[in-house]
Amino acid sequence: MRTKFLTTGLLLLTTLAACKDNPPQSTPPAAPPANTATQQATPPPAPPPPPSEAPAETPAAAQPQEHGASAAPRTQPPGENPGPWQKKALGGQELFATLQTNHGDVVVKLFSKQSPLTVANFVGLATGEQAWKDPKTQQEKKNTPLYKDILFHRIIAGFMIQGGDPLGQGVGSPGYTFEDETRNGLTFSKPGILAMANRGPNTNGSQFFISVAPLERLTGGYTIFGEVVKGYEVVEKMSQVKTLPGDRPEKDVVLKKVIVSDKQPT
Repeated sequence: MRTKFLTTGLLLLTTLAACKDNPPQSTPPAAPPANTATQQATPPPAPPPPPSEAPAETPAAAQPQEHGASAAPRTQPPGENPGPWQKKALGGQELFATLQTNHGDVVVKLFSKQSPLTVANFVGLATGEQAWKDPKTQQEKKNTPLYKDILFHRIIAGFMIQGGDPLGQGVGSPGYTFEDETRNGLTFSKPGILAMANRGPNTNGSQFFISVAPLERLTGGYTIFGEVVKGYEVVEKMSQVKTLPGDRPEKDVVLKKVIVSDKQPT
């Protein structure tokens, strides 16, 4: 019996010693999975660039930056020898233009205060005050309106109608280019905006377009110089004509002439 008690006591002491040397281990919390690569915030998508169908003009060398309302006389077109209407535009006087087309008349208010040089160019080419070079013959034209019996050669429904090319093909110009007036506070916030077509900074010539939708993405890239104040339904109708590949109207859409006035036509 004594031997049995001694054996039991030895076993108990051995067990206690083992527990002291190896205390119970709590299960550690699972570590979060390690990232195999550093995660980065996904940047917002870049805004889309202006569409490829944005109004285009013929390329040309950049012209010196000389604002149309500058006190210094211009030495290059447009407005190098301003006529009466051009002087009014360069002086910031409010002007209007009636675009007579084979679809009806469109009246635009011209923003002479914000874009005096561009308006001077437009009224000069409309009245013949501005000299220009005929791209068909390479002859200089004086006292001859450029905006007479020419085409709206490019029309895109929901976007714009474009005209002003003496060739009617989208590649013609008046034989000169001039600087932008895009820092004038005007935006493409609504339909019916009149602006110059171009192929880059400071390449304005004779081509222009009228928007048929808000086109904010174009703000800052194209000189705005007017807006439709009467006859917008005519613009909308022209924008819906059937077109061929290249956005050319199947049937001619013609700008017959432009009449300039200093009072809004009734």
